[in-house]
Amino acid sequence: MKKILLLGGSTQQITAIEYEKKQGYGTILCDYLPDNPGQNYVGKFYCISTTDKEAVLQVAQKEKVDRVVAYASDPVAPTAAYVAEKMGLPTSPYKSVELLTNKDKFRAFLAEYNFCAPKAKGYASIEEAKKDIERFRVLVLIKLLNYSYKEQWKDIMPSLLLSLVMGAVVYSVQLFGMTVWTTLIVQRFVGIILYVGMARIFKLECFIYLISTGKDIFNSRKGKSI
Repeated sequence: MKKILLLGGSTQQITAIEYEKKQGYGTILCDYLPDNPGQNYVGKFYCISTTDKEAVLQVAQKEKVDRVVAYASDPVAPTAAYVAEKMGLPTSPYKSVELLTNKDKFRAFLAEYNFCAPKAKGYASIEEAKKDIERFRVLVLIKLLNYSYKEQWKDIMPSLLLSLVMGAVVYSVQLFGMTVWTTLIVQRFVGIILYVGMARIFKLECFIYLISTGKDIFNSRKGKSI
């Protein structure tokens, strides 16, 4: 029986597992979650990270698989290509897959060959990005990778509290019978105070940094076209 190695056993990936079983393949699964639902549908399960290329390669070599599949998971596509290429199995070239799934490398590729692309660069830390901010024109779009749930919750907490407080403020203002324009002015004024205050309380470094950086850029470029 031919064997197929599937990378990822989440609910949406079970469809691929069931399809491969119907095609007569012996199914082997890799997933970093010990309680993933896909393990209940395969012949063998290895609890390892699907982004760990060398660990997945060891499993593939041990099981002598005939195919490697990364279904419905872009981050795992390079791993599948890497393992398949190392074992001489059908695959797209690893370098091509890595290029297409890595935004930093893909943007650099577009710029190198004069394709239309926004000015972009990847950084390993916020400190590196701060030092290089001057090479960009405002507005700047920042996308964080490996953004943990804890970090996300810390960043959205002020917005959630602000929404609750603003809702209460708007409702309270209406009780005083103010006009629409007065209500809007009060809302904006209170909103600014609350947002800046909570940013300071929660020590949102990005918020504080963007304010200071924005002032510096504005002052340094007065009279220039941005």
